[in-house]
Amino acid sequence: MRIKWQDNPKVIKKIREAMKTSVVIFPYRRTKVFFWPMKEKSPLPYRLFFSPEEIKERLVALPEVNFNLLSQILEKLFPASLIFRTGDKEYSTLLSETLLTQLFTPGEEIYFSEWEGDEEFPTGKIEVEPAEGRVFNRPFTVLDIRKNPFVLEKKGEVGIYDIEEVIGEKIKLAPSLFFSVLLVCTGNTCRSPMAKGILETMLKDSRVFIYSAGTDGLRNSPASASAVQVVTKLGGNISRHLSQPLTSEMIENADLILVMEKRHMIRIIDMVPEAKNKTFILSAYPEREGNDIIDPIGLSYETFWEIGREMKIYLERIAQDIRERLL
Repeated sequence: MRIKWQDNPKVIKKIREAMKTSVVIFPYRRTKVFFWPMKEKSPLPYRLFFSPEEIKERLVALPEVNFNLLSQILEKLFPASLIFRTGDKEYSTLLSETLLTQLFTPGEEIYFSEWEGDEEFPTGKIEVEPAEGRVFNRPFTVLDIRKNPFVLEKKGEVGIYDIEEVIGEKIKLAPSLFFSVLLVCTGNTCRSPMAKGILETMLKDSRVFIYSAGTDGLRNSPASASAVQVVTKLGGNISRHLSQPLTSEMIENADLILVMEKRHMIRIIDMVPEAKNKTFILSAYPEREGNDIIDPIGLSYETFWEIGREMKIYLERIAQDIRERLL
């Protein structure tokens, strides 16, 4: 049964009554989650709080929590689909949607779990639709705040660089997670495949997934012969590379995006505004402003070689930065 959400006391009452016996699925920012007023119904319960102060009060008994960093996240990052791990089976977050504040009262113990789309429901379900717009199935980010530095336990809507920008230091990735890097140029036949091949060599046997695309790239074009030769000389292999156009899905799935020119960054942010914090010009990382790396297409092998050596210098710094995030 679906209920179209309206600011209506009768609808609120109906949903509250349904929650006593049924699973209710609510849209929550860019994801969907199950909500229950009773913990024992939830297969993987997260506790829901209504204010940063309330979370701080609940966590004061945890001596290992870095409250300075936690406070910065609570003050600057919320509302966000971010969950804190506070115990072996304890998770908590803030309620940040007006839709939900109308259903629950401050101080009420609310438990929820994410919707994967293929769950077995214990007693049926009711889906509550948002008042406007489409709800994307983007998962919550789960951050273990008991560790120092904080450890990313599960990737989701809130990215690594979103968190790091707020707390001013690096976080770690849990051993089960891969770090993903997207390299972007214009046609995806010269610069970005070269950078991908060089970076793969540097991060061989690391938990890193590297891919590339072009803002104006065609599909299935091979890498330039000079690009292949340069990467081979530097210890890599892009002989089987086939170009692909940049998509919003690629941008959303990347932890880090490295571009060759400022215009590539503008295109990415235009496509996915939330990608701003994780998008950098290759020559500048980890700073924002840097020089464009010229496009060598149609130029001599010597030009490709000079660009390859230049990128290698930048990528060595980036590779070390990525290693420092992996547990």
